[in-house]
Amino acid sequence: MSESHPDDVAGRHPSSVPHLRRDMLRDEAVSASLAECARRLLRSESGSLSVPGGMVDSARRLALRISDDLPSMLREPTVGVSDHSISIGCSGRMTALIGGEEPAESVCWIPTGDPRGFWPPFVSIIRGLLAAGYPGCIDCAGPAASEPWDEAGQRLLLSGRSGHASSDQKQIGR
Repeated sequence: MSESHPDDVAGRHPSSVPHLRRDMLRDEAVSASLAECARRLLRSESGSLSVPGGMVDSARRLALRISDDLPSMLREPTVGVSDHSISIGCSGRMTALIGGEEPAESVCWIPTGDPRGFWPPFVSIIRGLLAAGYPGCIDCAGPAASEPWDEAGQRLLLSGRSGHASSDQKQIGR
């Protein structure tokens, strides 16, 4: 005889709604962090972009696109190679990191074991912002862009320590 699960009531199965909600909140947090990473790159004069080796050509094309679409930017972001992360910098200081070890809280960070899955949506966000006229436009980057960035809150959402995502979710993999 099998034991009944506490969520089983009158033959019903446990709900998957909490899991869907958790996944939706995590996806929203990742999207918000990716958008912040993109905004930081587009606002960076003397910016840099370091990517894993197989992504260098794509990163160079993106840097040229930024240069073409932002004539006020005197120099497109420089592109470098990193081992296992995507890093955005400004004047020699890291401002955003996708993957890698947890940086200082001043850095927008998306924890992941493999950042390559984040590259296509990151590039898409940048293209959308450029098409809208960012950073020279008003409200074209959405309401979140005009509010102060809450990196501590985002890290809680992404790690699951806020109660909105699973507590065992230490890194987000795609």
